[in-house]
Amino acid sequence: MRCRREQLVEPNLLPPADFCCGTASFTRQSFTVARFATAEFLTTMSTFLPRRATTLAALVAGGAVLIAGWWGAKLLATHTPAQFRTPDGMLLAPMVSVVDPCILLPTQSTRSGDARADSLTHSCTGPEGSAAQLVESTLTTLQPVAARQSAALLGYTLPAPLLQLFRREGRDWVIDAERVQRIVRTIRDTNRPVILYLFSTHFSTDAPLEIELAKDPSNLAQTRDGPMPQSRYYDSAINNWTFADTQTNITARRTQAVQALLTELCRLPDHDLVKIKGVSLLGELHHLFPDFEAGMGFDLPYRTTDYSPTSVKGFRDFLKGEFRRIEHLNRVLASDYRSFDDVQPPSRDIRSEPLQRYTEHIDSFAHGTLPVSGWAFVDSHKGSAPAWVHVYLNGTFVQKTLADKGRQDVLLAKPEFGSANTGWRLDLDFRRLQPGLHRIDVFLESSPGQLSALGAREISVMDKHQKTPLLVPQQ
Repeated sequence: MRCRREQLVEPNLLPPADFCCGTASFTRQSFTVARFATAEFLTTMSTFLPRRATTLAALVAGGAVLIAGWWGAKLLATHTPAQFRTPDGMLLAPMVSVVDPCILLPTQSTRSGDARADSLTHSCTGPEGSAAQLVESTLTTLQPVAARQSAALLGYTLPAPLLQLFRREGRDWVIDAERVQRIVRTIRDTNRPVILYLFSTHFSTDAPLEIELAKDPSNLAQTRDGPMPQSRYYDSAINNWTFADTQTNITARRTQAVQALLTELCRLPDHDLVKIKGVSLLGELHHLFPDFEAGMGFDLPYRTTDYSPTSVKGFRDFLKGEFRRIEHLNRVLASDYRSFDDVQPPSRDIRSEPLQRYTEHIDSFAHGTLPVSGWAFVDSHKGSAPAWVHVYLNGTFVQKTLADKGRQDVLLAKPEFGSANTGWRLDLDFRRLQPGLHRIDVFLESSPGQLSALGAREISVMDKHQKTPLLVPQQ
């Protein structure tokens, strides 16, 4: 097995061929060990050598690392064909859709009667099947052969859906070796640089394994109400996988798939390995909300992840690290917790639920900023002044903002406007407002000095006792 120890550029982006350091060295920890091996060597030496000898050892070891790095880079360059050496320009690597039309095709696929489609199907499903022909036919339309001497090098991003690399065998799930090999052979047979995208996000790939994994609550992110069921985002199903705890079956399956794929990739000869210019891991990762498509966290009731036991413990440990003593936390929050174990992450809405403590409240605006927004259309002509929206709070001018933000929903409802740039937004800091009912008035300045009322709203700033808010005096 070849082993290259190059510097890890980013936690989620590996340099070319850096994953071939042993069949099981695919975790972030293994790269960290490799990266700091020299420092550990020097620390060990300093235990046995005097200070001057330690300095000499450090200089010798540092020089050896520089020479080895220079020689390794030179050796790698000699193995890199000219067409894969990155030019002074940029590498363009559009993602080519190969998963459904090729990688996942059954070995015995029916013919459609379309000669071109049947040719692509055969190239995918034959004994040496790969998506190379599909990749090349797609990229050639973007950059014909005659244009390949341009400054921009055209490669491709090859998606590898980790949970689709399994098949059921009896009561267990095993790696589908043919699917893995189709990905490997695609890199082997495509004469272009590639970014390998190993993905397993919350967006469903319709893998049969996902159904089973979604039945296990420990694999799912949790709101205060418990594990989140599957939801949708437009035409895509969403599996709300957790990342609060990695001791889960979803993590184990991801790791199993990554190891299987990278092990086979490392069997490729050097002239194929150097095609791999980067490896992107897993993909999109963030906390989630129920009804993700419609709510995005702003619809009521407010729910967000993560409230699993692991996250609750992490929240308490964070507070312990910040405040050291519970008395210090109580002084800052004006609270009366007996210990950090009594602290619960905020999860209740002060506007609709009784609180035992003020610190239990959370909603989309708990950080102290309220977005005041809307849209306004002004039938302007060339050279006319821009439309401004003026915002007043309790009769006092706060700020003005341009009505020039994109609102595709408005244009869809009002195509006669001819432009989506009708939106406006102002973020109102209410942290220093007194408790009570506050009035917001909005005016449109369609021409200099001419204001017309757009509307008014009232917002409630609750006190710690959840008293019914009263209207504050207006200016």
